Amino acid sequence: MIQSSVNAHWLNTFRLNVLCYWAKLGELGVGLSEINANNDKLHHFHYELVEFKLLLDKAGDLFASARSHTARGSFAAESTKS
Repeated sequence: MIQSSVNAHWLNTFRLNVLCYWAKLGELGVGLSEINANNDKLHHFHYELVEFKLLLDKAGDLFASARSHTARGSFAAESTKS
């Protein structure tokens, strides 16, 4: 009789532990899904920033070229006046 009581108690404890582990596993699964979604967003933002940096670099080159061209043009205009 004592043996069956111990077995029943052990079985109930085991079932409770399994339920707790399933609940924890569900929470961790939700957390993992959030981490994956955030990781995807970070990759997307990273690629947007890389693209924006390339755009700024090209615009900087364009402005430097225009500034240089303007400086050469004003220098040439001053030298023809003399």
